[in-house]
Amino acid sequence: MAKIVTDERARQGPSGRPVLVVLIAAMILCGIAIGGYLTWVTKTSPDSPAQDASRAAITGSPSGSTAPSSTTPPVNSGSSAPATPATPRPATAQ
Repeated sequence: MAKIVTDERARQGPSGRPVLVVLIAAMILCGIAIGGYLTWVTKTSPDSPAQDASRAAITGSPSGSTAPSSTTPPVNSGSSAPATPATPRPATAQ
């Protein structure tokens, strides 16, 4: 005859939420670690000369803290000359 085991006894562990608490705590710690890393990276990474030159060309200041001047031409003004059309291809005999 087969041995009868109750549902509560057959489980591997007690019911409850300890695993959920551990997972939530791990996610919170990961968020804190990633936030700290991103803060540290932005504080310690040097700006490249190309980035400073781009900022100076657009805003007039390498720090990028000033507003763009009104003399800066728009990037896509629509007033540029149209592209020259390509030469037509010769017709081929079929």
